[in-house]
Amino acid sequence: MNFLNRIRKIISFRTSSKEISYQEAIDIICKDPTVTLIDVRSEQEFKEGHLPGAISIPVYDLARNISKTVMCRDNIIIVYCQTGARSKKAAKILADLCYTNVYTIKGGLEG
Repeated sequence: MNFLNRIRKIISFRTSSKEISYQEAIDIICKDPTVTLIDVRSEQEFKEGHLPGAISIPVYDLARNISKTVMCRDNIIIVYCQTGARSKKAAKILADLCYTNVYTIKGGLEG
């Protein structure tokens, strides 16, 4: 993908809502087994309980570790946290890194 297309996708990401419900997340995961579900809470919170199939990459480690987990920047990534605040921050980090199909679960686990 060329530079101009990446810029367009980032702008598109930032201007459109990518928040989805928990049920929409389940539907996406069921339709596409390549979806990566990322819990961006702390390791301790993850150990206390997480969604089935989720991997733990705390938001403060996301920029450094995402490329080890998701190599194709066009793959679907769904991020979540407890309330939705950290997942919004995570989505921005991923957009800045040119990941193009990032969704957040609206309201997080409390939603």
